[in-house]
Amino acid sequence: MAKLEGVKTLDMVGGQITKVEYNGAVYEKVEGDAKAGDLLYITHTTSASDTLANEFYSVVDDPDDGGIAYIDEEGDECNVDGWNSPDSNVFRKVSESDLPTIEEVNAKVDSLAERVDALEGSKPVPTIKEGNRVKALTDGQFYDIKAGEVGTIERFSEYLKSKGDPYYIVVETEDTYDYFRPQDLELVTEDDEEAKRAAKLEAIGRKPGEIKKGDIVRTKFYGLLEVDSVVEKDEHPIKVTIKGEPDAMMAEGCELIAPVESRVDVD
Repeated sequence: MAKLEGVKTLDMVGGQITKVEYNGAVYEKVEGDAKAGDLLYITHTTSASDTLANEFYSVVDDPDDGGIAYIDEEGDECNVDGWNSPDSNVFRKVSESDLPTIEEVNAKVDSLAERVDALEGSKPVPTIKEGNRVKALTDGQFYDIKAGEVGTIERFSEYLKSKGDPYYIVVETEDTYDYFRPQDLELVTEDDEEAKRAAKLEAIGRKPGEIKKGDIVRTKFYGLLEVDSVVEKDEHPIKVTIKGEPDAMMAEGCELIAPVESRVDVD
């Protein structure tokens, strides 16, 4: 059975699908457990399921255990609410008395199309490539990277893309990685990051490039170091300790990581 073809979106609220049409019947998003005859909309897949995100599947009776199941892309019966089941929303067929008129449906579809056209026209999707810095607009497929976090595009998985999986962009942060769709990412330019950094420095009374005693800085060859003191008139004004020995560096070779004002381990 696999994913359903021909499901039409009739209404959305806050970017979430709330009503669809399939085979001439109207289905609405409902809360609670699914039952046979419902449609299952997969929001996030798992590594243990052969399903596609953002696709609909039919919920059917499971003759093996008397419960319910849906048929995945491999033709296997899958539990709707098992421990390794993908995240999903349930859609249920509405009764004839609840159905809107054709005019009401057409009006909503037209309105939705206008909103989508306006959004796409006002905010073109930038071209992204490997190595780009990007901000997540939604949580990643496996929730390891949250909306609002900034990371780097590590690669585009051609294998996942060829399988029709929309989550084929691998994004890395300093401590984890996750998978995203192109529309889930916003390109972050160097100017954006520099402006945010300058705003943070200004908030604590710092100028760009200013380094003080107690700051933690990143260096090219020695990693993270604590600044012991700063002697402005010296050729190498940033005084540090490297392998137990006093040393000095030029300010240009130090990237401020943690201002002393933000540290909780010093007075």
